[in-house]
Amino acid sequence: MSFSVVTLLPTDLSSPDDSGAETFSRYRYQAKTAFREFLRCAQGKSDYVILEQIEDVVVVEGTKWRLAQVKSRDASRGSWTFSSLFGEGGPVESLYRSYLHIKSLSRRGQVHAKTLRAHTFAYEMWLEGVTSYSGNGAELQAHRKGTAAPSDKLTLAAQASLKKLFTSAETRKPDVRKFLHMLAIYDQLPARSKLIDASNMMELGKLYPHLSHRELASTYASILQTIEDAMTAAPDSPWPTTILEEDEPSQNTKVLNSEQCRALLPHNSSLDPSRHITLSIGEMLRSDPTALVEKLTRNGARERTVNSAKQLRLRATDHESQLLSSGEPDAADALEDVRARLIIFANSVASKCGKDQNSQHAQDIWDELVDKLMTTVQQHDPQGIFKQDAYLLLGELCQVSDMCNFSWGIDED
Repeated sequence: MSFSVVTLLPTDLSSPDDSGAETFSRYRYQAKTAFREFLRCAQGKSDYVILEQIEDVVVVEGTKWRLAQVKSRDASRGSWTFSSLFGEGGPVESLYRSYLHIKSLSRRGQVHAKTLRAHTFAYEMWLEGVTSYSGNGAELQAHRKGTAAPSDKLTLAAQASLKKLFTSAETRKPDVRKFLHMLAIYDQLPARSKLIDASNMMELGKLYPHLSHRELASTYASILQTIEDAMTAAPDSPWPTTILEEDEPSQNTKVLNSEQCRALLPHNSSLDPSRHITLSIGEMLRSDPTALVEKLTRNGARERTVNSAKQLRLRATDHESQLLSSGEPDAADALEDVRARLIIFANSVASKCGKDQNSQHAQDIWDELVDKLMTTVQQHDPQGIFKQDAYLLLGELCQVSDMCNFSWGIDED
C-alpha cells in the first residue's frame, strides 16, 4: 500500500462511535455553542467545522485539529468535579477514545504516520457551569483556558480513572500523559437559559451593527438550523479510511466549509474582517477582561459574582437590543431615563458602602444592590421597559458599568 503525505482532511477520519440518541435540549445547546466557530469559519479563520462526527464539534485550522466535547449541566447539580469530568459518561471518556482512535490510524495502515506527525491535535472540554478545582481538580487549574504540561499527580489520577473505562494497554502512563498535554478546559460558557442566545446575537451584531434585531434574529435562526441539520444528518457516503488525494474533501453533510458558512450570512452586507474578528471559545475566555469584569475583580468581588454580572449583562443587552429595534418612538429616551436612575441609585449605594471601614467594596455594593433592587424596581423602571425585573435592571447597570458610567466603588479620574 502506498501513501502520499498530504494535509489531513475532514473526510479522512471515520468516527469511533456514532451511536447513541441525544436529547433535543443537548443538541440545541451544542448547536448554539458551535455558532461562534461557524462565524470564525465564515471569516476564514478555520477551514472546516465538523458536527457530531468524531466528536461533538471538530474545528479544522490547517494542520491543527481541535476536537471538543460540549457538556451542559444544571446549576442544581453543582460544579464540575474531577470525577464527573474523568468518570464514566464524562467528557474525558469520549475525548480519550478519540485520542486512541486517531493514534491507531497509522498503525492500522489507514493514514501515513508522517501525515499524522505533521498535524497537531487539541482535545477541549466546552462546559456550561463552573469547574471545582479542589482535590484532584486542583491539578487541572493549569489546563483551564488552554493546554499545558500535566503534573505527575494529575497523570496518576487521570490514569487511575481511565483504567476503569479502558484497558490497561490503552492507559499506559506515556499515553495518558501525552493526551493530558493536549487537554484544555473551557468552562463557564453562557448558560442555556437565553444567555447563550444573547451572547451569540451580540457577536453577530458586532459583525453587522447596521442590521435590526429582527434581521439579526432571522440570520441567527437560519444558521442554527444549518448547524442542527449537519449534526443530525447521516454522512452522504461512508467516510474513506485512507488519505484522499484531492484538494477538497468529498461531499459530506456533517462538514461545513468556509464557503458554506459565508453563504448563510447576509448577502446585502460585506463581512469586514478588519472591523471585528470573532474569537474562538478559548480566545474568548482568555481575552482581556471588559471594564465591568476589571472593576469588579479589582475591587474585591468574588468570582461567582463576576460570572453572575457577566450573564446578567448579556440578558440585559439582548433585551435592550429588542427594545431599540421595536420601533417605539420613545424607546431610546426611556432607556436613558432608566440608566440615569440606576446610576444615581448605584452611586448612593456605593457611597454608603464606602463609609464602612470593613466593606469589601464591590462585593458589598453588589449584595446591597441585589437586596434593594428587589423592593424598588418601580422607582427605577417606571415605564416597565425592563419589565420591572430586578435582575434585568441589575444587568443593565452592569452594561452601564461596561460603558464606564459606574465604577463599583473605585475612584476614577
